[in-house]
Amino acid sequence: MRKQVFTALILAVFFLLSSTCLAVYRFVPSQYSTIQAAINDCNNGDTVIISAGTYTGAGNHDLDFGGNAIILQSSVPEDPCVVAATIIDCQNSGRIWRFINSQN
Repeated sequence: MRKQVFTALILAVFFLLSSTCLAVYRFVPSQYSTIQAAINDCNNGDTVIISAGTYTGAGNHDLDFGGNAIILQSSVPEDPCVVAATIIDCQNSGRIWRFINSQN
């Protein structure tokens, strides 16, 4: 009985930790040329990190998270200067993002 409880506890801890351990960081523009390309490769729990700069054009507006619960952030979210220098410019052609699925 004690062995079964211990095994169940170990499995529960493993599954709890694996959801955060398997999260992937995806970097724009060093790894992906557009924000949408990075989002398209994401799974629940992943983070898209955007370097300071101005992002325009296709793939950088009307962003669709595809129903995934992901994080989209600047490269240094604690620094207001970096956040202010990380700009998604739609150039009056669409929205920054669209939540059309059940994002959490």
